[in-house]
Amino acid sequence: MRGSAPRTTPAAGAAILCVSLLVGCAYFNALYNARRAFEDAQAARLHDQPLEAASSYQEAIDKAARSYRSDESGRWADDALYIMGRAYFHSGDWARSRAALERLLATSSDSSLHAGARVYLGGVALATGRRDLGMRLLDEALEEVPDAMLRAEAHLWRARAAFDAGRAQEGWAGLDRSEAASRELRVPVALERLVRGLDSDHFEHARAGATTVLEQASGEAWADTVLAAAERASMLWGAGSAAAMLAAAERSEWAPVARGRVRLERARLLARAGDSVAAGEMAGELARGDDRTAREARIALARWRLNSVDRLEQLEEIRAILLPAIALAEAVRLIDYMEYVGLFVERAALAADHLALFAGAELARDSLGSPRLALQLFTLYADRDRGSAWEAKALMAALELTGDAEERQPLAARLNQLDDNIYVRASAGAEARPSDYAMVEGRLGTSLAILHQRVAVEAANRDVAVREAARTLDSIRAAEELVRRIAAGDSLLLDSLRLDSLRLDSLRADSLRRNAPGATSTDAFFAPDTVPRTDSILPADSVLRRDTIPRRDTLGAAEPSPGPGRPASESEAGAA
Repeated sequence: MRGSAPRTTPAAGAAILCVSLLVGCAYFNALYNARRAFEDAQAARLHDQPLEAASSYQEAIDKAARSYRSDESGRWADDALYIMGRAYFHSGDWARSRAALERLLATSSDSSLHAGARVYLGGVALATGRRDLGMRLLDEALEEVPDAMLRAEAHLWRARAAFDAGRAQEGWAGLDRSEAASRELRVPVALERLVRGLDSDHFEHARAGATTVLEQASGEAWADTVLAAAERASMLWGAGSAAAMLAAAERSEWAPVARGRVRLERARLLARAGDSVAAGEMAGELARGDDRTAREARIALARWRLNSVDRLEQLEEIRAILLPAIALAEAVRLIDYMEYVGLFVERAALAADHLALFAGAELARDSLGSPRLALQLFTLYADRDRGSAWEAKALMAALELTGDAEERQPLAARLNQLDDNIYVRASAGAEARPSDYAMVEGRLGTSLAILHQRVAVEAANRDVAVREAARTLDSIRAAEELVRRIAAGDSLLLDSLRLDSLRLDSLRADSLRRNAPGATSTDAFFAPDTVPRTDSILPADSVLRRDTIPRRDTLGAAEPSPGPGRPASESEAGAA
């Protein structure tokens, strides 16, 4: 009997067909997932999400490699190689990228894939320092690339290479072509224009780049870059030009928080440029919010006003600006400093401890940034403590805080009458024994330290009620958050908690006024015959030069020449 070939039953054929279909589906599904992962990676890269991009690129590589290994000569093998080559490129693995792309060129006949592979090989060459080869490959392939985004990216790579080669005009033209090729790369191209403008000292290009980034909603991811660029621009071209560079923030499509950050920085730049009206209006608008930017805007407003105040009672208005911002440590510090200045002045009035005026003046100058108020307090101290060793030091400090000729003339005249004072002799270069400086500065330092300690104790005693209110308020806010999470529908309870919070806010505001019973009126204390005129303002072009003021931390040490006898103040007695 002659043997015959085994016959395939219908059931076996169906099974083979099912297996083939399953293998084919798995093969195509892996490639499909690789494409999706690559697209996700590209989107993450364009939105400045490097970790997400790196993860998705690796996923694309893994899935494309699985698809390619399933059938290296199959219909979709060249697509898998193209995905791997590009994903390796954006992951910075130049060797594997080049290997995958060169294999694609050797095995595929698809012209569009060939063009894309040559573009990426040009990018690999540029990335590995072979600029001439890279630019030649890009030039050969650019016109054949059907993908608009890839064409735009290739123009961007080529523009960067031109800039690095010192061919700036070619680089600017490349950025123009990249921007025209695809809107998807508008923000990366604009960022390149911004950075290159800063690097080449070209303001118009930098401003154009910043404007585009601010106008595009996707540019929000680079908010920190824009802010850093603005600071660098202010150093290159001045605060006014840097503010102009951020003008598009007024019409930006960014989310309110990010847009507010840029607008606040623009307000600060305008203030530095001297446009205090525009800066104040912008910061005032931002301060109406209830986020961190609003609180920072309040601090900016407070600091600008502190720079010009010259009367103690004006600090109350500034304290009111800062109260809603007490969640920030800087606001709390400023409120504390204002309170301490007030307590120093109060102590000088009630205890006749004139040196407290000197301490308050230093605090106003160094911590509050209030040169006008410091000028008044230094002058008032010199008036009240005539004949002391530190009268001249106070007059010198006052002179350094004003550039107004009318204010300087009487101060300088008084200083000229103190030619025997140790500070006057030191500033004139006269020789003095080191021990003289040691004693006078030691006495001043000890006296001021005692004053600061006593004022801190007094402030702490007055703040007990405020601290209790703050702790209670924090507890209520924590409870309110818990209620919001667990029982979001219990509106009656939430309303009750909010009402309590409002009452405590009122308590805090009242307590922070620091109006101690029986305190002497500030107006009565600043007598008209002892205080310089308050209607003059610090000229905009004056510079506070404090490096010439003899200070406790810069003078050598020494014993002063004995001055006219006077009773020692409480703080000086403590120092002695």
